[in-house]
Amino acid sequence: MVCILACFLRNYAEETAAPFEKALVAKAAIKQCARNHSGRTPGDSRIPSYSAIFDIPGNKEQAVDLVKSTAQESGFSLQIDTSNRNNPDLLLVDKTKDSPYPDLEAGKIILLINVPEGKTYNGKGVNPCTVITDPNPPANKTTIWINLNLPEYK
Repeated sequence: MVCILACFLRNYAEETAAPFEKALVAKAAIKQCARNHSGRTPGDSRIPSYSAIFDIPGNKEQAVDLVKSTAQESGFSLQIDTSNRNNPDLLLVDKTKDSPYPDLEAGKIILLINVPEGKTYNGKGVNPCTVITDPNPPANKTTIWINLNLPEYK
C-alpha cells in the first residue's frame, strides 16, 4: 500500500529534468530508460532524485557539445568535474541553480551528466536501466547518464 501511494507522488527532480530531456529528444536523442525517487517514501531517502539514460547522436565530442548546449538552453551551465581523477568517465556537473520548491530545504539543484567511457545501454540484466562495458561501442551514438538531485524534504 505504501508503494502504491509513494509511487504516484509528485517527483520534483523528474519535473526539473523534464525541459532538458524534452530539448534533448527534440535534437534526436533517444531516451532509453529512467529511474526516479520522489523523496517521500517512508523509511527511505528524503532526497528527490531522477536519472535517465540517453543515446545521443554522434561521437563523444559531438554528443558532449550537444548536451552542453542543450543544458545551457534549459538554464543549466555544465562544467567538467575533475574531482575524481580515477574515474575514466567524463563527468559534467552544474550546481548553480537554486531549488525553487518551498517544501524542500534551501539548496542547489545538482545536475550530473556521466559520459561513460566504453559503455553502452543494452536494457538487459538485473537492473535494466544501467550501462554495460562494450569493447566496440558504436561510433554514431554516445550513451549518457543524467542524474538530477534536489535538496531533501524539510
